[in-house]
Amino acid sequence: MINSVTDITAKQLVQMLASGEEITILDVRYAKDYARGHIPNAINAPVPWEELPTNLPMQGDVVVVCYLGLYNRDCSKQLSLERGGVYRLEGGMSSWQGALSSDHFVTKWSKERYIRVIYGSTVILSALTAHYFVPWAWSLTFLAGIGLVLGGLFDRGPIMSLYRGMGYK
Repeated sequence: MINSVTDITAKQLVQMLASGEEITILDVRYAKDYARGHIPNAINAPVPWEELPTNLPMQGDVVVVCYLGLYNRDCSKQLSLERGGVYRLEGGMSSWQGALSSDHFVTKWSKERYIRVIYGSTVILSALTAHYFVPWAWSLTFLAGIGLVLGGLFDRGPIMSLYRGMGYK
């Protein structure tokens, strides 16, 4: 028996989840990628499959999710041989904009904060190196580096306060 597979968008999946429908999300990515971030309550069954995953409930619909929407095509076809109500998330996890669960520590820092800490550390190291070659100039670069690192760590600093005072965010 071959059942049809329906392609859905991430927006449609969000609506299905919000409506309270009985949906099982089957994430077919490798375990390490699943652990980095997955749709909440998704079941991980990495490909390739020797046999169909046995941990899927028989009731309700199943949405198959992969990286970019390529692996889930074959998996959803294979799953549709056994059951109906199979959906395929178009674009895979790359299209998902909703909430994520993760088995790893995920920081709330923005990319800009990381960049400030890295640049500041680089400037500090440069200042310490310059101390041996141009003794009087190292203090300026060292202070600039400390300002960048502190700005990144605490997400504020004198330069950022000045910009924010001028209307920038």
